[in-house]
This record gives sequence, structure tokens and C-alpha cells, in this order.
Amino acid sequence: MMFSVFWRVLLPVIYMLTPRNVALSLPYAMFASMIQGVVDVGWTIGSARLLYVGVVPTAKKSEYMALHYAWIGVIGGTSQLLGGRLLDASSNLTGQIGAISLDAYTPLFVLSVILAAVSIVFFARVRADAEYGVGEFAGMFTRQSAAGRQFAGPLPVCQGRNGRRAGDRTPGKWPRVRWPWMNSWRR
Repeated sequence: MMFSVFWRVLLPVIYMLTPRNVALSLPYAMFASMIQGVVDVGWTIGSARLLYVGVVPTAKKSEYMALHYAWIGVIGGTSQLLGGRLLDASSNLTGQIGAISLDAYTPLFVLSVILAAVSIVFFARVRADAEYGVGEFAGMFTRQSAAGRQFAGPLPVCQGRNGRRAGDRTPGKWPRVRWPWMNSWRR
């Protein structure tokens, strides 16, 4: 999830650096939009997992989710109104600072960089709910076998803490996944 947050800081900068009125504007903007799509998918998966698995208690799920969706609606609607006001207020903004062209959208991009950077402070305090990082997780699927070909190995055995199986979950305690082939190099 932090990977997506860092990219959310960089995306407005990428959009601000889009070349204007040249042949490369369209491919550059399409590439930036593709990156935004990938980042949005990562953000959606990470934030939904955090919300549904780590934040909302099972016993009060309906109350928490009703409040969550109400605030999402209020914030989503208000942000569009405030963004429109900001665009109207900065409609006469023109100029250039280095490679960045100044126009009515520049304050929106700068504000999104600032807000995304501030969110890093908050999300840095969120504890990870997995034993593996992104690189370690992706590495599980690209291990080399003895023959030198790609090998994903057998399905994992989910063994919970204190000997529990995957179906015996209690809130806050998740089973560890043990990949049988992961420690094969130690044999």
C-alpha cells in the first residue's frame, strides 16, 4: 500500500511535466494514465484489505461501514465542489517555471502532491499484516528449480499460529503460509 501512496505523490508531478502542444503529448499522457491505473488498482486492493481485515471489527461491521460510506460520499462530493472553486479562482494563472507550465490546473496538482505527501506520515504508522514484503511475495512465484526453469511450486499449506488451521481464524490472528519449496536450498 505504501508503494501506491508514494506513486500518488509522483503522479501529479508527472502530469505537470507533460509536454504541451507537441507530438509527444498524447503518448506521454497515455503512459501517465497507465501508471495511474496500476497505482489505483494497488491502492484499491491495499486499502480495502486494510479496511475490511485490519480496521473494522467484525462485531460492528455494519455500523462502521455505514459511517465509512457516508463520509466517502460527503468527502467525494465536497472535493469536487471545492476543486471547481479552485479552478475558477485560478483561471487567470499563466506562465512557466522551468519545465512546468502554469495554468488553472497547477494549484490542483500541487495540492494533490501536498495531501499525498501528508498521507505518507499517517500510513507509515500502519502496521503490516503480512510477514512478507512486495518483493519477497513476488519472489515466491519466480524461484528457479534445479533444471533452471521457472517454478511456482506446490500449493501452500496454511498453518495458523498455535497449530490452528486456516479455517480456525480468530480476529487479529491470521495463519502463516508455509511454501514447501521455499527452504529447499537449505537441505
